[in-house]
Amino acid sequence: MDRKIKILVLTIATMAVAVLASFSVISNQKKIGPEKQQPEKEIVQKEYEIGFITDIHGKIKGAKKKAPDINSEAKETLTYFAEHMNKKFHPDFVVQGGDLVEGTDREGQKSIDDFKALAGYFKGIKVPTYHVIGNHETRGFAKNDWLNLTGYEKTYYFFDYAGLRVIVLDGNENEKIENIVDYDKNNYYLSENQFQWLEKTLSESKNLQKIVFIHYPCFDTPGTKMIDPKQSTRLREIFSRNKVSAVFSGHTERLDFEEIDGVRYFVITGTERSKLKHVLWLGSFAEIIIGKEVKAKLFYKKSFDEKEYRELLIPSEEFDKMER
Repeated sequence: MDRKIKILVLTIATMAVAVLASFSVISNQKKIGPEKQQPEKEIVQKEYEIGFITDIHGKIKGAKKKAPDINSEAKETLTYFAEHMNKKFHPDFVVQGGDLVEGTDREGQKSIDDFKALAGYFKGIKVPTYHVIGNHETRGFAKNDWLNLTGYEKTYYFFDYAGLRVIVLDGNENEKIENIVDYDKNNYYLSENQFQWLEKTLSESKNLQKIVFIHYPCFDTPGTKMIDPKQSTRLREIFSRNKVSAVFSGHTERLDFEEIDGVRYFVITGTERSKLKHVLWLGSFAEIIIGKEVKAKLFYKKSFDEKEYRELLIPSEEFDKMER
């Protein structure tokens, strides 16, 4: 009887060792995995999701308070945007496209305080937020102030997310433009240093999908002060040659979309200043999907009294038929 028990115990122990060994192999396979055996540059996520909001033009109402209160349109939109990002969309990250503050007649500390108050809404979003500099930031305070507020080293930069390279440009470098014969103060410019940086950054990302954010549209579209036409043409040529998938902008308060030489250009409206235009896109923001094709879903209202947001896919037949 004792001999049978010993044999049984030995058999169970042998089986247990075999099971544990098998589990160890499975665990190692999971850790190594087929992806880890490939060079990192070949790892490409199939689809990326980005929250995008631009041209908020927010400011603190009345006198400065311990708990600053911003204008109602900006507050309502940002509150909803943060909730939508956290509870419904769940993006990989968020981009704020410039003109976060109004800046006009609020130069200095007022606009700095405005930026701090408005940036607080993004801190409640559970994913990182990246900022683009717009003309109303440069109207409200110095670029060094913007760098201090954002913690960035430069006003143009890039970051990589899995297989995606995201490039953020600064279209407000008029102070660095030299020796341009036909310089026009009514246009915006990028410095030659930034153009060289852009070329280098794109050339080093051949195995990555690439997208760009810049406050101003890079193609002809009705609007106010825009990027110099020659520089806009140069940017489009660089984007096309380097196979950039899409470029996202704001600034004009008009909704627009173009596909030029293989690059998709999206112009997204702001939160409330479209009320100054013929067509209203109030409280607007977008869900951006980056895949084999790049598309955006716009959320907007025709009146701030509307309880529900309307939705519009870009591009789509509905978009083509709409008055814009």
